[in-house]
Amino acid sequence: MKVKDQGLLQFVSTGSFRNDIALQIKEIRKIQGKSQKDVAREAGVAERTVRNLEKGNECTVSVLEKVCEAIGCTPVIYFELHSVPNDTV
Repeated sequence: MKVKDQGLLQFVSTGSFRNDIALQIKEIRKIQGKSQKDVAREAGVAERTVRNLEKGNECTVSVLEKVCEAIGCTPVIYFELHSVPNDTV
C-alpha cells in the first residue's frame, strides 16, 4: 500500500481502507448540506470525480486533498486517528 510516484493511492484489495475514507468524506459533505456538485465546484474537479471518490474508487493524492479542503478536513486527520503505519497510505 505504498503511494506510487504518480500519486495514485493504492489500497488493499478489499478496498476497506479506501471505503472508510469514502464514507467519512460523504458523511462530512452531507452534514454540511453540500451536494456532490457543490463539493466538485469548490474543489475544482468534475462531479463524477467526487462521486467516484465517495464510492471508494482510487484517486490521486491531489484530488483527495482538493475534496478534503472543500469540505474542511484533511486526509492527515483520518490517518492519525487510525494509526496507519508510516509506509502506507
